[in-house]
Amino acid sequence: MAKVSKTKSLIVTGPAKAHIDELKVPFNFNGGAIGQVLAAGICGSDLSLYNDGPLGRRLWPLILGHENIVRLTQMDEDFSERWDVKVGDRVAVEEFIPCGHCNICLSGNYRRCRRTDYNSESFLRYGRTPLKIEPGLWGGFSQYIFVHPDAKVHKVPDSIPTSHAPLFVPIANGIRWVTDVGRASPGESVVVLGPGAHGLGCVLAASEIGASTIIAIGLSSDAQRLETAKILGATHTLFADKDDIKSKVAEITGSMADLVVEVTAGASDASKLATELAGPGGRVVLAGGGGPDRKGIDPEAIIRNEVQVNGVRGHDLRSIVPAIKLMASGKYDFDIIGTKIFPLEMAQKALELFTSKESSRPLAFVVSPTEEI
Repeated sequence: MAKVSKTKSLIVTGPAKAHIDELKVPFNFNGGAIGQVLAAGICGSDLSLYNDGPLGRRLWPLILGHENIVRLTQMDEDFSERWDVKVGDRVAVEEFIPCGHCNICLSGNYRRCRRTDYNSESFLRYGRTPLKIEPGLWGGFSQYIFVHPDAKVHKVPDSIPTSHAPLFVPIANGIRWVTDVGRASPGESVVVLGPGAHGLGCVLAASEIGASTIIAIGLSSDAQRLETAKILGATHTLFADKDDIKSKVAEITGSMADLVVEVTAGASDASKLATELAGPGGRVVLAGGGGPDRKGIDPEAIIRNEVQVNGVRGHDLRSIVPAIKLMASGKYDFDIIGTKIFPLEMAQKALELFTSKESSRPLAFVVSPTEEI
């Protein structure tokens, strides 16, 4: 493939302010690679960096995009050998860029590496790293991205359409949150609060593990998403703004849920409700982002029922590999999730449309700086 020296990128500079600029593509990879961005999924967490959030003020200017599928165009030989990849391969790039040698990394929990912490001087993370950190190409809303020597990449099989491939993130999250952290077992009851992409990933994971009861909960405006949840394995769906959730879950399960995964977009009472829906000895996994009106969890319910509560942060190798295998298996038609593709020139518009509450809007938004998809 021909070497490139420049790339167009969408740069966020302030609250709801962004522009497309041309940046240099480095010639020295220092053990890394250059990837042409084929697809970059939009996540709800991107909005806190695009809008006027405190974290955004610390990081602007930057390039968003952390659910990235790229085609490798240039690389150093050791990178090729390390990941068994070659120029032209399509790969998924993990969000976190851990150091690889600290005790946390060596334990396999590299999501917690200090380098992935915003407060660390060595902070590096795709879609979150400031432009001032060389070479600046740290986000998928760009024609090309720098693949750091410590980045983790995974080949994407030909059977997975590029437009669907960014779903490896919510599916991997669902697998880790439900099976690894949540320890769901066959025959158990699982409640998923929030039917967004990550919530559907949790439904899918619960179905794959053999949960006998899977209850997906959303709002009336989520009716279409809840129908998708049924196709992916949910046995029941409920509307938080219409149904008496606690009594309904008790009626369905008989003794409340074995596992509750809270993955709402900052609903004020979601964490508290999650602890109240867990039965005796149940588990609660908190993955939803905190909002300004977020209420605390219910300590009485936790103590009374001896509920175990865990917070989670993303995915890792142990969930990404099975997620990609599941997507490649052809077992599920991911067209049902609904994906809208935006060219790089419309990436800012995509961010604005992503906040829409219309029930008919596609669930997955993907920025594609290339004409390949």
